[in-house]
Amino acid sequence: MTEWNPVFAYTMLEMGIGVELCWPYSPEQKGAVENLVGFVKSSFFKVRRFQDQEDLQQQLVGWHREVNEERPCRAT
Repeated sequence: MTEWNPVFAYTMLEMGIGVELCWPYSPEQKGAVENLVGFVKSSFFKVRRFQDQEDLQQQLVGWHREVNEERPCRAT
């Protein structure tokens, strides 16, 4: 049985985010997710400051546009 941290569970429900569990110590399952988390942290959260949630949302929209449409992807 999975025991959820109450704050985490509440946040995920409020944001409408689904959570997919993986087995501990299974790097083949977690590698892609960890890479994505690291990318978002280093290129969005660690280089910005937010006045409030509305400011975060506005910056997030701009960042999405930049990484998906303006900035060339190194993989292609």
